[in-house]
Amino acid sequence: MTLIEATRLRIISLLEKKHFTQSELSTRSCVSKTTINDFLNRKNSNITLITLFHLCKGLNIDLEEFFSDNIFDKVVDD
Repeated sequence: MTLIEATRLRIISLLEKKHFTQSELSTRSCVSKTTINDFLNRKNSNITLITLFHLCKGLNIDLEEFFSDNIFDKVVDD
């Protein structure tokens, strides 16, 4: 699994866990709905660190908690 795919799956998992919609995450994180939607639906395969930071803030977690998930153990080099 790539780092991008693991990141995508982690965001989706957190949305489900916290019962947030993409729209709600957009409002909470100040990241546009389009940016979130395009990344999660594979229309854009890149996410900046600052965008991820804002998404984490919107999810009420920090970057350390975001990356502490076991899904990142499955990441291999592209």
